[in-house]
Amino acid sequence: MFKSITIFAILFCICILTGNLSAQTDSSIIQVIKDNFKKINQTNNWTKTESIKLEETTEGGEMLVYYDKAEIKKLTINEFGEMFKQIREYYLLNEKLSFAYFKLYKYNRPINWDSTAMKENKNDQVWDFNKSIIEEQRFYFDSSEMLQWINKNNLKEKNSTQSFKEKAIEVMKEFNRLIKKIK
Repeated sequence: MFKSITIFAILFCICILTGNLSAQTDSSIIQVIKDNFKKINQTNNWTKTESIKLEETTEGGEMLVYYDKAEIKKLTINEFGEMFKQIREYYLLNEKLSFAYFKLYKYNRPINWDSTAMKENKNDQVWDFNKSIIEEQRFYFDSSEMLQWINKNNLKEKNSTQSFKEKAIEVMKEFNRLIKKIK
């Protein structure tokens, strides 16, 4: 019996020191975040939705706020520029940011680039949304701390890197700025 307890204690210490125990914890937290994401996106009957005009890009934008009772559950930001369309979604769990999803469409030409502009500029393409380059990023948060970042190349960024830390601050700062526009 004593030998079993000793082996268990040693294995437990190894898990703590190598970070395996926290990885399992992060994994279970991320699963809760994914479940919340799914639940929010399956909701059709919001208590209230609010539209806020955004004028931070050349072609403007809009923020949609989704409420369940008085609690904000999701923000969707659609922004448009001459050379892009960007969709950012922020999901809340227990009134805190839990997940952010960014999707950027980089256009092949400016949106006003028709056949006349193509000829004037001695080019061989007109604007075509279907030729856009699409970049997606995913950010998982727990208690305002970023747990995981899946970058535009669909790779997990290491949380020990400076870019991970900077991106965490950037996403939280932008989320907080948007929340202030509501309240």
